[in-house]
Amino acid sequence: MKKISLEDIIATIEGAFSPLRCVAESCDYGNAVRFRVFGADDKPIANMDHVAVSRLRDPNGLKAAIEGARDFIERRGHSLSPWAMPDNV
Repeated sequence: MKKISLEDIIATIEGAFSPLRCVAESCDYGNAVRFRVFGADDKPIANMDHVAVSRLRDPNGLKAAIEGARDFIERRGHSLSPWAMPDNV
């Protein structure tokens, strides 16, 4: 099974919440990722504080984490563009 690089994990997360802005970064010495999604008024509407990189290196784990956050945001009334896992991940 392919292991996804930390850089690809961050890029995939940041691109998954269009048209909203998402900022993702590594934390915990590269062992976790945290990300925040901002609404149209640039106020945070979702915050994932600590997602283990070991979970995100698996394409299924990365997809599940992103889809869970997207569902959370959409249930709160925000519209997101359609999204699918990139082929290169």
